[in-house]
Amino acid sequence: MTWSSIATGSGWHGPCYVHVLDRPFRLYQLSEFSVTGELRQSYHTMGKTYVALYDENMQRVMMILFGDSWYSSSKGYFNVYFYPQGASSSYRSSGYIYSSFRKTGRLWWDEYDGSPQGAIFASIDGQGSSYPLASVINASRVIKYVAILGYRAYSYPLVEMRVHDIRVVADLNRHNPNAQDPDEPVAYDGTAGAQNDCAGAEAARYSDEVQNDVETYWTGPWPEVHVVAHRVDSDESQFHIHVKSDLLGNWEIVELSANTFGLQALSDSEYEALQDDTAETIDSIWDETLFYAALAMQISWLALAVAGTLVWFGASTWYFIIALAVWVGTFTAYVLLLYQSFVERGMFGFAYARRFLLSIIGLVANIVASMRGLLGLGVKDPLKLRRYWSRYGFRRMTKSGPKGRVASGVLVASMFLLVLTALLASLIYIGGN
Repeated sequence: MTWSSIATGSGWHGPCYVHVLDRPFRLYQLSEFSVTGELRQSYHTMGKTYVALYDENMQRVMMILFGDSWYSSSKGYFNVYFYPQGASSSYRSSGYIYSSFRKTGRLWWDEYDGSPQGAIFASIDGQGSSYPLASVINASRVIKYVAILGYRAYSYPLVEMRVHDIRVVADLNRHNPNAQDPDEPVAYDGTAGAQNDCAGAEAARYSDEVQNDVETYWTGPWPEVHVVAHRVDSDESQFHIHVKSDLLGNWEIVELSANTFGLQALSDSEYEALQDDTAETIDSIWDETLFYAALAMQISWLALAVAGTLVWFGASTWYFIIALAVWVGTFTAYVLLLYQSFVERGMFGFAYARRFLLSIIGLVANIVASMRGLLGLGVKDPLKLRRYWSRYGFRRMTKSGPKGRVASGVLVASMFLLVLTALLASLIYIGGN
């Protein structure tokens, strides 16, 4: 199964397929829930795939999630989760994966000495199954639904994801040997540690999580120790930090990132509204930034025109050179911000095309006007433009020299900016398609 196309929308969105099991079963009868998923990594793409089991009340029981949630970098992940009834989720994570991958996640119920209701065990490609993922609160929970979700973020290009296999295996003859009668009185011995049978299982689980979350290694030739911690607090948020230190005690944070895909405390409608507000805020910030960048570019062009006119009337050429440098800088900053806006927002439309088209038309007009001015001065060979900037030109060309310097300066600068603008516009066109 693959997601070939998901329409653009607001926030994380996509289709959901729900299958009702022919024979619902209880959690303690689960022998295997496994998913084999593949992600074919590519730059400037993102997406997520969920495969989950739900109980008869449509509450999530366990889930396998893989995807890439970063548009500007290639960082995939493959995680497995268990949701005890009425308690917070537990997980096992592959950590960041910076290339294409194909992995199999597996969860199953089994008896465990530290938990009367048993425990859920999990593995990713066969790793991490020694300790339970979490203790079970209600082993008699009825599993009834299998749900598959494919998610796309806004209009960002969708990364290629495939689900090769889904297995749900239950032993319907298995009985829960440790199920307790909820009406039976519970005997306490009066100590603070009474009825704390799950403490060992919880300690083992936290120890296993630390081993999975923290990685250390050495690099050389100058010895440096690296500590990489990757924490997934739930299926909606991730935290990653990479720190290194040498033998002299010098340390450095190599990488630090946090990503929140959603807030479990919010309802679906509240979360969608929050995503919409966030997207609108980001868009407004970009629009305001681009407006002020365009304003600065226009003001610098006005200053360049004034400086060029003053040079015609005998003012120092340095006024024109400074104004020309400022105009080139503001124009370059504007088109680079325009390109970065496309990269961050992942959208291509009339607004981008219009801005680049206006910029290109303005530069072509500058080139034509400059060429006309130079032809009026008798310049037919572009290589002779340097004569307007030579010592001879400064001394002898008293009449045409200033005009030639202004026209040739604007001509060369406009040609450079035209090439830069056309290159960025072509990159946006390719990325938008």
